[in-house]
Amino acid sequence: SIYDSTDRTFFLTGVQMEIGSTATDFESRSFGEELTLCQRYYWAGTWAGGATADDDYSINILGGQYPTTLRTTPTVTIVSGSMTGHHGIAPTSVSTNDKDNASFTWSGSGYRSIGSRASVTFNASAEL
Repeated sequence: SIYDSTDRTFFLTGVQMEIGSTATDFESRSFGEELTLCQRYYWAGTWAGGATADDDYSINILGGQYPTTLRTTPTVTIVSGSMTGHHGIAPTSVSTNDKDNASFTWSGSGYRSIGSRASVTFNASAEL
């Protein structure tokens, strides 16, 4: 018997579990298709680029677009970040956030920072 010992390995492949009594054809998706579907629920990455500043140069913003539309507005967690001229400080908040994009805000020290380079690493979770 395959169950008479704890050193047995059992492999099961090519199975698709479904609700209901009618079987449907097995779906085989490409890696890219499956990744896009998964990224609707969770995306982690780093955005980098030039930041814009408001008129008194005390607020700096960097934003971007998610690689796919998330299923709902995600919870965003800032992991790290920096801005040239700001001594490597991370952004202080998410200023806008919806299913398609997010913007991050740095509260600077009130000096001219137009053209500074910024980056932010974050997680966007739209789990069920």
